[in-house]
Amino acid sequence: MGCIGIYPQDVIGIKNLLCQSGREIRHYDLNHSPYFVNRYVRLACSNKKVSIDDLYYHFCLVWSHERQSYDESHVFLIASKNNYKIRPLIKYLKEKTDTNVDLVWETAYCCRLDTPINDNSELPLRFKDIIDLFDPIIDAFFLEQERIEQSLALGKGTPFISASINALQCDIVKVKDLPFESFRIPPYQRTYKWKPTNVNQFINDIRKYATKQSEYRLGSLILHNSDIVDGQQRIVTLSLILYRMMRNPVIRSHKEYDGLFNKVIGFLGRTEYSSADALMNISNNTETIQKRQDDLDFQFFKHLVENCEFVVIRLPKLHEAFQFFDSQNARGKELEAHDLLKAYHLREIDNLDKTDLEDIRLWQRIPTPRLVSLFLCLYRIRMWSKGESAYFFTKADVGEFKGITIGKDMSPMPMFKQAVMLNQLFKMISIGGDKPLQRQDYPFQLSEVIINGSRFFDMILHYDELFSHIIDPSWNEYDTDARDILTLLNGYDGMSRTGDEYVRNVFDALLLFYVDKFDAFELGKASILFFQYAYSVRLSQYRVSLATIEKAVLEKPLFKIIRNATTPYDVLNYQVDTLRFSDLAKNKSDDLYQWFEDMNMIKHQ
Repeated sequence: MGCIGIYPQDVIGIKNLLCQSGREIRHYDLNHSPYFVNRYVRLACSNKKVSIDDLYYHFCLVWSHERQSYDESHVFLIASKNNYKIRPLIKYLKEKTDTNVDLVWETAYCCRLDTPINDNSELPLRFKDIIDLFDPIIDAFFLEQERIEQSLALGKGTPFISASINALQCDIVKVKDLPFESFRIPPYQRTYKWKPTNVNQFINDIRKYATKQSEYRLGSLILHNSDIVDGQQRIVTLSLILYRMMRNPVIRSHKEYDGLFNKVIGFLGRTEYSSADALMNISNNTETIQKRQDDLDFQFFKHLVENCEFVVIRLPKLHEAFQFFDSQNARGKELEAHDLLKAYHLREIDNLDKTDLEDIRLWQRIPTPRLVSLFLCLYRIRMWSKGESAYFFTKADVGEFKGITIGKDMSPMPMFKQAVMLNQLFKMISIGGDKPLQRQDYPFQLSEVIINGSRFFDMILHYDELFSHIIDPSWNEYDTDARDILTLLNGYDGMSRTGDEYVRNVFDALLLFYVDKFDAFELGKASILFFQYAYSVRLSQYRVSLATIEKAVLEKPLFKIIRNATTPYDVLNYQVDTLRFSDLAKNKSDDLYQWFEDMNMIKHQ
């Protein structure tokens, strides 16, 4: 058998045979070889619920030192061993695959079709063989998961029955009764990631709600035997808080809690982390807890251990624990960061009126992808304008959209006095004025403090509407210059590349921030400025990553200039550096280049 190379025509043949329905394909170009140019070909599963990074069909060239040639003659199904959520699917594939088929499972994550490839013409056919074998089984797995999800009905401690979950036990357990003595962090768990921000929010929520309620739910805890499948972040943080409080002589004098103290010490003593990030997080969080010791008195301790509780779910089989975890978190079931904010701000409303109910109805009609994009944009504006990093908007970042609750907070800080007065004045005018004010009439400002509750929902609906205008070239506030820029950005060659999408995010955020502060004043000039600022990064970089974007917006802080601006001209007078022709990326868009050329933004020398 000779060397099976991967030539350009092979990649084209595979695409023509197997990618008609949009199946993702990847191949790696060697570029320097005159004989073959691709080192591997990788195909995605047809089911879009599986990422090509987690499970894929694969053919590669492997260098043989013995034969001094590339020699590989099989196609593989390969799973990511770092994603434990794939494990139930792999187990299912092994159980359902026909035993008469020539398959060899080389590892727990790698299977090859044991049919040799004798020449290049067979390569697409061998890919088709393995795809025809596994794709239907993958589809069946997800159909079964959907049926299981429909049967899940987890209430306040009431177990559910499912044909695929053999012996689920579900209990509501107070903190004082948690079995810390048996908890174990299994090796497949991700590392401990909570930061001081999360710890402070955790403590604040307990102080705010556990002191007012006889029962306050801290979340769910999924266990396989004593292994924590889900809930590690809260349990470890809770243990650190309890351990710190144990050093308070007043709390230690209450001997009825000695058993709990000993259990927590035992859990922390046998839990080890090899990750430097985890150890750093534990050290920083311990210091944060120590700084909050004045808040962690016996009253807090008693509310924590007596009033706070977990939904503890036990499953005897590991794959069932993963399956249950996935069913609670996958494909729309997992709470997005904005879902947590929705729940938080609903709690801040004492009595829901008709306006609140209408706001919530309108919120729920916004598609999830649009909400995700909106919150990411708002989060980046708030963070970048303060000179802080903002790669993603995650559950750990929801504190940025929690502010003051007027009428509930005991004493708003003096710095928020204007926001409080403005809110009260708006209410008075809305009720007593000749013309009732609407939600969108409130003078929101992205850089100002968030007002919790009803006003938060008003704010998000306001910015959702404004954001939809910003990205629409036909918006009636745009002049010719602004429309031309938006039309270009919605249709130039290369606009769908990942890096170009990152750059577009920057442009949209700048435009939204500017309009939020200065309305539509000189919007054409602002659009040109923001276009030059954002897309000079695209033209000068071969590859634009999130790190590239972060570096650009923090080193040239136009967001901070908008935040601090007194007049629009404080922004419009900003000068974007011209680009040298020799510094332009070879993969630059011709359309973008021509616009920069016409604007005299390119130096030729």
